[in-house]
Amino acid sequence: MQAVAARSSDPTEVDEPELEPLQRINRKTVVTLVVLAGATWFLLPQFADLPEIFDQVRDANWAWLPAVLAAATVTFLGATLSLGGAIVYRALEQRMRD
Repeated sequence: MQAVAARSSDPTEVDEPELEPLQRINRKTVVTLVVLAGATWFLLPQFADLPEIFDQVRDANWAWLPAVLAAATVTFLGATLSLGGAIVYRALEQRMRD
């Protein structure tokens, strides 16, 4: 491929283009696709029975909703704190210095 690029750039007096390296399929890609296919295979039947899902939501014990929302909020706060600890400098402090 480089020979073709070199031959085509000589008569046109254009710089030889930089070629991108080819990306081959690696083990990580194959494992990801297998896991995705497996998850789809096992979860698709769960979503296929939508009337049953709607019945379960209608008959749910809604007293658990505040606890579920509080737990979800705590996970988001934890993620926010962990990301804040990973930042080298604080954006607000940087703005105040400018």
